[in-house]
Amino acid sequence: PEMAYGGSPFGNQPVLAIQDRGGNVVATVNEGHVSVQLQSGPDGAMLRCKNDDGFTVPIKDGFAAFSDLFVNEKGSHYSLRFNTDLPLDAATEVISNDFSVGIGPPAQLAIIHDVSDGIVSGGKAFVSQPRVEVRDAGGNVLEMDSRSAVRISFHSNPSGGVLSPVERSTVILQKGVAQFRNLSIDKAGFGYRMKYYFLEREGT
Repeated sequence: PEMAYGGSPFGNQPVLAIQDRGGNVVATVNEGHVSVQLQSGPDGAMLRCKNDDGFTVPIKDGFAAFSDLFVNEKGSHYSLRFNTDLPLDAATEVISNDFSVGIGPPAQLAIIHDVSDGIVSGGKAFVSQPRVEVRDAGGNVLEMDSRSAVRISFHSNPSGGVLSPVERSTVILQKGVAQFRNLSIDKAGFGYRMKYYFLEREGT
C-alpha cells in the first residue's frame, strides 16, 4: 500500500506475482501459498486482517492476492515481508516499499473522564468534568480536527434534572479532544447517565 489509514483496510491490497527470470508472470502456477508479516513499523504496531486466515493466501494463476489487511496505529516507515512455500530457483522472500499509516475518518468516541468518576452533587459543578476523544477506527485521536464538536445530553434522567449551562453542553474539539467545563445537574437523584454525540464540521 502507498498510504493507509488507521483501522481501515489498505486502499491497495498487496498482490504478489510469480515471475520467470525475464519478469513475466507464470500464469500456470496454481500451487503454493504466500504469507505476509509486518517487517517494520512503530513500536507496538501490528498487522491485522478482518479474516483470521487472511495472512496466508493461495497462489492462483501466478498471483497471490491479499484482502482486508490493515494497521491500527498511525506512523511511518511501515513495510511488509512476504514469503512463499513454493520452491523457487530465486528468492522466496520479498520486502515491500515503505508506507505510512495516517489518521482515518472519525469512527468512535472514547470517554476519558466521565461525570461518574467524581462526586456529583445537585446544583454544583461536577468534580469530574467530561473529557471525550474522537478517534478513527484504529483508535488514533483525530489530532487535526479542531472544528467539529461533541454534545452531551441525558441518556437517562430519573429525577427530571436540568443540565446546565446549556451553552456549555456543546464543545468544539481541540486537536480531537472535547473538554467540558462547569457542567452541573440541578436535582439530586440516582441513575443519571449521560451520552455524547459527535457533530462533524465540514473541512475537518
